Amino acid sequence: MQEQSSAEYIRKLKAKIAALPRKERIKRLEHERHNSPNRTVAKQLDEMLKVERGGYRRRIGLKLAGWVVILAAIFYVLIAFGQPHPQRQAAQSSSRSSKVQKSSSSKKSKHKAKKQKQSSSSSSSSAATSSSSSTVAASSSSVVSSSSSVVSSSSVQSSSASVQRQATSSSQRSQTTQQTQTTRTQQATSTSQSSTYTIKNGDNLYRIAVNHGLTLKQLQALNGMNDSSALTPGQTIRVK
Repeated sequence: MQEQSSAEYIRKLKAKIAALPRKERIKRLEHERHNSPNRTVAKQLDEMLKVERGGYRRRIGLKLAGWVVILAAIFYVLIAFGQPHPQRQAAQSSSRSSKVQKSSSSKKSKHKAKKQKQSSSSSSSSAATSSSSSTVAASSSSVVSSSSSVVSSSSVQSSSASVQRQATSSSQRSQTTQQTQTTRTQQATSTSQSSTYTIKNGDNLYRIAVNHGLTLKQLQALNGMNDSSALTPGQTIRVK
């Protein structure tokens, strides 16, 4: 009878704690073990406690192992992909150094070209000034000679006047020749500075003007166009 009553007690206790969480089951079994009615029930409760505690420990161990695996995977990803490869770093540094060298060389070449242009312009200006000074000196010498001839004798006033007229005419001729030369050089420079652009499919006057640093009105004025002027592919227009 005692064994039947203890088995019935254990069966009812299992039915009561079946729906409880594991921690609550362990607490309930410990409480029932402390208040067990006999030794048989106490032994069975000890076995049940051992099984529940073992399952709880296994569950805790599995959770810890899962967290360890997750942390290890995170550390591996950070180590593998967080730091760049040394070969990639070397390639990036070499590409950066080559870009810096190219930019420095292009800057040096531009600076040399500017210096050459400045030297050529200064040489041309010095040549122009020297030619003008020589013509002025020649005209002044002719004037001085004519004035000295006038002062030396009044009898040759007519001849000195003719000489002065010739000198003035020669100076005027030299000035006119200089003016023609300057106009020719200006025309040559203007023609050399002017550049053209060939019309392509899809081009319009506004886009061409913006690309060449001009306004639409300036581009139309250079080419004698207006808002109704049409563009044809292959047509050349002035952009400077």
